[in-house]
Amino acid sequence: MVTRDSEQYLRFKREHTLPSHEAIMDWYRGTGMRPYLQALDDAGRKKFEAEVFSQVREEYPTQSDGSIIFPFPRFFFLATR
Repeated sequence: MVTRDSEQYLRFKREHTLPSHEAIMDWYRGTGMRPYLQALDDAGRKKFEAEVFSQVREEYPTQSDGSIIFPFPRFFFLATR
C-alpha cells in the first residue's frame, strides 16, 4: 500500500486458473470487450473476436494440466479531503 497525504492506493495481481482460452474470452466478453462488441455488426464481431482470441492464445500459455493462468490486476484507491 502506498500512502500520500490524503490518498492511499493498493495494487496487486490475482492469478486465476481458467480451464481454457475460451474461458478467458468469455471473461473478456462480459467485461472490457462489451462496448467494442456492441459497436460492431455480426461479421465485425466475429473478426474482432478471432483477432483477440489469437492474441490470448499467444499471451497465456497452456499449463501442463491444460489450464490457463490468467493474471488479473486489481487497483484500489482511497482519497480524503
